[in-house]
This record gives sequence, structure tokens and C-alpha cells, in this order.
Amino acid sequence: MHVCITGPKTCPPEIGGVEVFGWELAKRVAAKGVKVTVVSGRLKGQAPSEAMQGVEIRRVWSLRNRFLLKLSNMPGVDRALDQLNPDVIHANDATSAFIATSVRRRKHAVVTVHGIGYAKSDWPPPFRQGIRVFQQRAVKRAAEVVATDDATASALRSIKQDVSVI
Repeated sequence: MHVCITGPKTCPPEIGGVEVFGWELAKRVAAKGVKVTVVSGRLKGQAPSEAMQGVEIRRVWSLRNRFLLKLSNMPGVDRALDQLNPDVIHANDATSAFIATSVRRRKHAVVTVHGIGYAKSDWPPPFRQGIRVFQQRAVKRAAEVVATDDATASALRSIKQDVSVI
């Protein structure tokens, strides 16, 4: 089995949140003998790919900008998923979840939502509206949806009834 984790801005993590979650999950799943690839953004000076602690890391081009980073790496994430052709895609942000749940991939997609990330305080318009559309479409199409807290799960259940909480 080959699992591909998408969503981290960097790998290994240079900041917290989804990056730490994805890296820790990748290492633990790989330690069980599963092939794991993390697809993340590529920072200046980083190799496009490398293996570390049993995990393959694939880095794609992205702008180093809080609001444009995830949008700019969407084409690279899409190409990487086509090349890798994993058995399962575990998406951890709205943009990579949107790609993971496309028509050609949706049966393989697990989407974890780490809080509702389109709050007014988090994202200015028009980014907030775009993130909302990406996240809602991904949640509708995902094979499995996981939330990291009860409030997020409750909000997601207005889109899809079957949401697990971890």
C-alpha cells in the first residue's frame, strides 16, 4: 500500500499545525511498513525530493506568501499525485483536498479538516470564499472525512453526515 499525505507547507516541518501533524503521521505509518510520501511546498535551497526517516518527501514549487502558497502549489500537487498514483491520498488542507477529491481520485481520498479555516480573522476576501468552496467540494466528494474537533465536525455535517472526530 502507498499512502500520500498532502497539505503541509513544508516537510520536515518548519512551522506547526498541519506540518507537524503530517510529518508525525507519515513517520508512524511508515514505521508500520507502509510506503508513505508527503507532498509539500518547496522552500529555497530544499531538494525537490528526498527520503527521510522512512518517508519519501516530494516538494513542489510554491510562492512563499501566506495567502498564495497553497494556491500556487496546486498544479504541482496535482502533477505529483498523478506521478505517484498512491492507493490512498490523505489531504490535510482545502486546496490539496480539492485536488485529491477530483473525479479521477475521489475514491482514494481521506480529508482531515483541522478547524474551519475560512474564518474572517484567518483569511481576507477573496481567499476566504475560495477556501470555503474548495473545502466544501472536497468534503462532499471525499471517501472519508475526519475533523480534529467537535465544532468543526458539526459544521462539516451540514455538508456530509458521516464525519469522524479524532
